[in-house]
Amino acid sequence: MDVNIIKNKMYEYGKIIGLNEQSKEYPIVAESSRVFPEGASVYADDILWHYVAMERGEERVHYESRNLEEILYYVFKPITASLAEKYAVTNRVKGKDFRRLFFKKQLELLGAIDKKYQKIREDEIAIVLTKAPYQDL
Repeated sequence: MDVNIIKNKMYEYGKIIGLNEQSKEYPIVAESSRVFPEGASVYADDILWHYVAMERGEERVHYESRNLEEILYYVFKPITASLAEKYAVTNRVKGKDFRRLFFKKQLELLGAIDKKYQKIREDEIAIVLTKAPYQDL
């Protein structure tokens, strides 16, 4: 599998949500499974795409799939979370749970890339909110 395929797709999707190719939001595209000890990386082996997030040299997340679009969801979930967090901080509404703006913006960004990504995240958020409902003042 050619890592340039995922790199090109990342940049294509990133452009949709306002990122340029030099954005620090993107994970590192690695040529092999030798990923950096800090941050996120994507790579491919002979049959699978991989998304790995490392923290202090420890693997925190590792998704793998034969489906490029599935891995791209895992690439863009934290990217859109970072962008949504910046938006929510800047546009915070007093007395409203921060997550209202955060989730809304993240869903908007994911939906601009692919409606399937938006739906996946909506389902994940619904689970979060059943365990930890909004806390408006």
